[in-house]
Amino acid sequence: MAKMIFFLLGGVFNYAVKIGITVLLTGLLKLPYYVSYPVSLVAVIVFSFYYNFHVTFRSRTSQNQRFLAYAAALLLFIAADYLLVVALTGFLRLYYVVSIVISTTTIVVAKYLLFDRVVFNEDYFMGAATE
Repeated sequence: MAKMIFFLLGGVFNYAVKIGITVLLTGLLKLPYYVSYPVSLVAVIVFSFYYNFHVTFRSRTSQNQRFLAYAAALLLFIAADYLLVVALTGFLRLYYVVSIVISTTTIVVAKYLLFDRVVFNEDYFMGAATE
């Protein structure tokens, strides 16, 4: 339960940064959401890995290998997140911030499950490395 709380706390910070950067770039700099949103996604990648590695899952081994697995998984999640935001905003005509809320909520559940069971799981990751 503590892992999930730490994961959600890190997610809340990432969420605030993601929304804040997107609104700032879209509102103040007048960039379209489909340009400003990927910028915000990149901003949270580095923080998120180190936070999850050290705080949420307290991994002790294979930081470099885990980062590669994390990055690969994150690319898939980012693509799904971006496509969902674009679809909700462009096709369903939802306000872009509402689209981000819906997308982020959906993606966070899938990310936690994959990160907990695979990427930051000591037994799974080390077992896969020794086979």
